[in-house]
Amino acid sequence: MQRLAVQKYFLENLDTVACILGIVFGILIASLYLISKTIHLLMLGLALTCASLVYLVIKKRQGVLNAPIHKSRKIIYEIIFFLLFSTSLLVLFTNENRPFSYFFLIALCSGFLALSILHAKTQSEIIMQILKIFMVSFNLKYSLFISFAGSGVDYWGHLKINSLLAQQGFINILLD
Repeated sequence: MQRLAVQKYFLENLDTVACILGIVFGILIASLYLISKTIHLLMLGLALTCASLVYLVIKKRQGVLNAPIHKSRKIIYEIIFFLLFSTSLLVLFTNENRPFSYFFLIALCSGFLALSILHAKTQSEIIMQILKIFMVSFNLKYSLFISFAGSGVDYWGHLKINSLLAQQGFINILLD
């Protein structure tokens, strides 16, 4: 009987358990940076920890999130999202690389997208949010292709290095 009660409590609060595990694993992954100085470990660990903490804060404010929001505010969120998205495309096409401002604009787009997702109630609003998620992800993938004309973040740099290595035949050429 008591085991069933524990299982029921666990299943009802599975999101909280997942958040706590996310915080623990995020700290664990970030602490691996002390062993291996790989910035990806630090960033992934901090992102996982922060996302889990933000979810816990949002979950506690569930009453605030369920409060009705005016349609004008939803429209403002949509307008701001599309303005920021358009500006990110403009920044992408006017620069040779993907500058910090591009990523900052994408982050702001994602923030307004998150606000829109929190307040989406109808089926059409949910579909619109899914389309916006695809737009942001396509923007990021497309920008990688536009900037580097291939896969990876330094495609042309690796191509040049491999070409030099093939021509010279010595590994020392890579150190120049």
